[in-house]
Amino acid sequence: MPAGRQPSPSSAVSRRTTGPQARRSSAGLQKRLAEDGGPGKLRARHGELTELLRGSTDMSGRRAPLVACLALAAELAADWKIVPFGAPETNTWLSLLSSDEQRDNRPEMALDIVREYIAAHSDKLWGGPPKAGKEADGDERPPATGWIGGDLPGGVALLPEKLREELKRRGYELDAVLPGWRERAVLTEKTTHRPPYKLPVRLGSGTRPVKCLVFKSEHLEDPQAWEE
Repeated sequence: MPAGRQPSPSSAVSRRTTGPQARRSSAGLQKRLAEDGGPGKLRARHGELTELLRGSTDMSGRRAPLVACLALAAELAADWKIVPFGAPETNTWLSLLSSDEQRDNRPEMALDIVREYIAAHSDKLWGGPPKAGKEADGDERPPATGWIGGDLPGGVALLPEKLREELKRRGYELDAVLPGWRERAVLTEKTTHRPPYKLPVRLGSGTRPVKCLVFKSEHLEDPQAWEE
């Protein structure tokens, strides 16, 4: 253990080794952890680290259990000299989490783009305001580039690939912001569908349903709903 660094609590389930090879150290660590109640002690230390790394925001709190796994692995690797450097201090982990806080707003900023996209292309939503080209039977002919989704009573359905293209053009990745949207219940979900956030929607009478992301009206009309 580096000079000046206090033994970490995870040392209770580990011991320093003078073996010159990291592979031998790793094998010895695995054997040691299987003895003397090692798994229980690891879980206890993980719980301690989770509380230390919970931070002051909802996002850091949600991340804490995963980050605690990394911190615990770093402690063990350092104590057993599997790596040639010490484990980061708690403040280091916390600073890494806080420095990334701005990225946590990307789902919200991406939702602003969704609002703009819908407003600018309302004529490409099936079932929206009446448009030119309405057929005698009440159906509308799709635009040359196709529908981007549909205007529904409880929200707006968007075709995932159309939305993916627009977000990518604006510097966002759909797969990166989707978890944030789901966490905030921005999308309508049904557990009977797989995946639950892609719902079948008909974009025209007599057409086959296609899977769409259905954004709830309250999150499209009132940006403050995101913060509530």
